[in-house]
Amino acid sequence: MASQDTVEAEALRQRLAERAWRWPPVAELTVRYGAGFAYLDALLRNGDTRPLCRLRDIGNPDRWGVALYSADTGRYEDTVLPSGHPVGTPEEALDWSCGRHLGAPVTARLARGEDLAAAVDVWRQANVARGRPPTEQRIGRVRDKLAEPEALALVASVGDEVLGMALAEPGRDQDGHGARLAELCHISMVFVHPDHWGRRLGLLLLEGITRHATRQGYGHLQVWTGESNSRAQRLYQRAGFTLSGRVLLLDSGEPVLHFVRPAL
Repeated sequence: MASQDTVEAEALRQRLAERAWRWPPVAELTVRYGAGFAYLDALLRNGDTRPLCRLRDIGNPDRWGVALYSADTGRYEDTVLPSGHPVGTPEEALDWSCGRHLGAPVTARLARGEDLAAAVDVWRQANVARGRPPTEQRIGRVRDKLAEPEALALVASVGDEVLGMALAEPGRDQDGHGARLAELCHISMVFVHPDHWGRRLGLLLLEGITRHATRQGYGHLQVWTGESNSRAQRLYQRAGFTLSGRVLLLDSGEPVLHFVRPAL
């Protein structure tokens, strides 16, 4: 039977795993718990282990005292979080310690002009990896769509390195052939570089699209995906989308499913 300390450590590890993936060097997060303290260590993708911080249990699962690991002294030193407080959530402690030890996290942000070429390349490489290499004509169309004034283009990046891209645009009646629908945001692309598949970057991009669409006054979002694309369907469902029940047939004969969600 697992000890209470083991149970506490695993519960905390599972909670923080939902945040640790945003830090590219981290392959796995480990938590050691005992005597009222939780020690967070990162197993890095290069095989090294990096101590991050120590959390002090003060009886509230959302409030912990925080001590940052110092490589200079080999000790944990009490610290103040960016909030200005010496206690905070486990997620705040993880972000603070990873930022100090590991550099920048993955973030989803609005694409800038200098990001567009990299965003197109991510889209191209993802399609090549799926066995659907695009033609130069199609690449040009995607480049033009990303540059349109009404385009809502986001990139997932670490600093200036683009790892994923997403594009949304104003929704239109008659499945894109009619008049603009002021309340509807249509998501037309979500692609991640093949080297970073499986790291939840698609979910991060969808969260970012939803957030920015809400700020722009949209009331609902929609996306279509192939009936055979179970991976994309799981992604949209995790991001809060649900099936509307509508199905269309592409010119190729492939059925595509309609997913919708309200804005935040």
